[in-house]
Order: sequence, then structure tokens, then C-alpha cells
Amino acid sequence: MPINKRGKGFEASVSYKGERKRKLLPTREMAEIWAVQEKQRLVELYAEGELKPKGRGVTLAELRREVIKYVWQYQKSKKTAELNSATVCKAFGDETEIASITMGDIEEQISAWKHDGKADGTINRLLSALSKMLSYAVDKDYLTKAPRIPRLKEVNGRIRFLTGEEENELLAFFEFINASTMHDICVVGLDTGMRQGEILGLQVRDLDLANGQVVIWENKTDHPRTIPLTDRARRVLKAAVSGKKQTDSVFDTTRDSIRHYWDRARNHLGYGSDKQYVFHMLRHTFCSRLAQKNVNISAIQALAGHKTITMTQRYAHLSTKALHSAIGVLNQ
Repeated sequence: MPINKRGKGFEASVSYKGERKRKLLPTREMAEIWAVQEKQRLVELYAEGELKPKGRGVTLAELRREVIKYVWQYQKSKKTAELNSATVCKAFGDETEIASITMGDIEEQISAWKHDGKADGTINRLLSALSKMLSYAVDKDYLTKAPRIPRLKEVNGRIRFLTGEEENELLAFFEFINASTMHDICVVGLDTGMRQGEILGLQVRDLDLANGQVVIWENKTDHPRTIPLTDRARRVLKAAVSGKKQTDSVFDTTRDSIRHYWDRARNHLGYGSDKQYVFHMLRHTFCSRLAQKNVNISAIQALAGHKTITMTQRYAHLSTKALHSAIGVLNQ
């Protein structure tokens, strides 16, 4: 029986045999009391035959476990799907029976997520997880029909990337605290545009230092790509793999460790309130600098490993050479 903060009140949600009830109350204690009483009322109604069960009684938590086991288990995005679906279950209630979830419930939850400050893109990822679970339920005949899952329009805002000064202070901080691995990971991210998962997945055998390049075999788009190395990235990687076997990881660290050091740097450097100051910003910096140097947009797409050119076109406005040439004709 989840109790969620909603504005100035607390919303209690109760589900039993496919019947779902919600109520907004002033305090958490009142919401908890109502939830217990309402659950008991539904149990009694069902026992007396006044409440008929809906669907097959499959709960959201049960459905999630099944989808993880038979669908997401074999996907590279398994971890992300698990996290997003866990958030969905917490929001709607683990024990909520899937047959009771309506379009109205989904719209209410979208509003709640927006109120909590979640970005439209984040909400869409959560809705995608819910959609996958409910579609699976239809395929398994747990539901006759799933409610329509809306999607929010994602607006491309300002792309946050590091200035030269910000890069210097970030790398200097990691040197100062003797976090050499984190320093080197940031250099590789800045100079190759690799995603965090790609950097962590690098093995010594993926590097061709003699020819100054790295091959990304496993990535988000399932298309291997080769990235030439800058002199700086080449030096860092050469030092990182010294004495290691071909199947060893280039960097012996974890996502949690990267998050820990990144948060330390962000807070120390005064960017604690900057929500866009995240590790992925290194990738934005790589793409932005290429665009600012007027590198062809298709080349940026290939280097970044974007599945579609649409993703890369977010950086196109940073390439102004053609625009200046166009305006230049007015001076003739």
C-alpha cells in the first residue's frame, strides 16, 4: 500500500483483486490509516461477493520479475530497464494488479513525476518500461488490452559542454586528490567521445596503439566503430595498459566509483546546483568541439556512434562557418 507525497498532501493507493482506490489526505498518518481501512473494506466486499475480481490478478511486481527474466535478461540495457521498471513499480505500487491500471492512472502519474521535477526524457524512459511490461502482459493473456501509453515531447535544450578552463580545473582536481584513474578516464572521454559504459568495457585487446586507434565492439547501437586517438589519449591509454594481459580491463574501476569522484569534483568546483554537470557532458564536449571546428556532421556521427543523424544534428548549430559564408554575400 504505497503512500506518495503529492503537493501538500499524501496520496494513499490500495489495490485488491484488480480493484484500485486512491485518496489524497493531509498527513502521512491519515493516509496510512485510510489505506489499512480501505484494504480491509475491499477484502470484506470480495468475501461477501459484492466485489468481482478483475483480470487474472497479476501484480505489477510479478509482471516486472517475469519481464526481466524472459525479455530484459538478454538485452544490453537490462540494468537500465531494471532500474526504470523498479521506479514504475514504486510509483504505481508493487501489489497493484495490472488489470486495474487505467489511462487516467498513467496520466496522473505523469503529472506526479513532473511535479517531482523529472525531465520529460526521464519520464519517457519510465513510460517505455511500463509499456514493455503491459505489452508482455497482453502477449501472455494476462490482459486483454493494455491502456495507451502516451509519450511526452522532448525538447532539445542547451547542450552543456566543458570550456577549456572548466576542463583544466576538472583534470587538475583529480590530479590534486591523486585520483589518477578518474583523471585518465576523463581524458579518454573528452578525446574519444566514448560513453561511460564503453570506457568501462574497454579491454587491452581493443586498443591498437601502434596505429593510434581504439575499436568499440559492444555499444548502445550494436554497431562496432573505430575511433582514432589524440596524442593525449594515446599516452594515457598506453600507461593504463602497461603490464596488463590482452583480456584485462583497461580501467579497473566501477560506475559507482566514477559517480563518487565526479560528485566530489562537481561539489568542490562549485557546480553542485548545475544539473547538466554530469559525466555524459564529456561526450557532449567531444562532439561540440568537433562541430565548432567545422568537422563534417557525418564524420561526427561516425565517431560518436550515433544511430541516426538526428542525434548528431543537435551539435550542427555550433558549426557556423557555412552561416558566416552565407551572410558574407551581403557584403559583396
